[in-house]
Amino acid sequence: MPESLNWEAELIYRYILTSSQQNQATLLDLYVKLSKDNHRHSTPCLVNTALCLTLMVCLQKSIWEADRNGVDVCDSSQTILPKLEEVLRLSLETSTLQELDYYKETHFWIYFVAAQLEWKTSHNRPAQPVKLQPQKQNAWFSTMLAEQARFLELWKWSDAQETLDLFVINEFWEPHPRLW
Repeated sequence: MPESLNWEAELIYRYILTSSQQNQATLLDLYVKLSKDNHRHSTPCLVNTALCLTLMVCLQKSIWEADRNGVDVCDSSQTILPKLEEVLRLSLETSTLQELDYYKETHFWIYFVAAQLEWKTSHNRPAQPVKLQPQKQNAWFSTMLAEQARFLELWKWSDAQETLDLFVINEFWEPHPRLW
């Protein structure tokens, strides 16, 4: 490969990396502001908080992944998913039927992303020493994804893909989105 192409590729890589770090910082700042908001238990604020958390993990999974012995050392999902579940449960408890209807596609996308991470985490665990207790298998996001798909009457991948294409989706995530 010519030297100029290597240099151009390096510049593009550095631009993408810097931009994604800036985007991650913006999302983190927004998450902190939403968490401190006086109306943080209102449905719009809770949904925006869930969107921030989901976008943070989407960005991280799309840009940074460093697999070491079957473990992604850059994985933030172990930290984000429990908080995301807490926020979504609160949103479901406090939302009106009109609000649930308004955010139905948003909830589907969030459940989809989180269910993929949930699946990947449960299937890519390295062998643990005997003295460590295995982590609890939690399939809450997968269950919610199935319920939301039924609610939206999304029976085929093509139907689901139409809804997911309204949001951030990465065809390179594992498992492949079509396996949902």
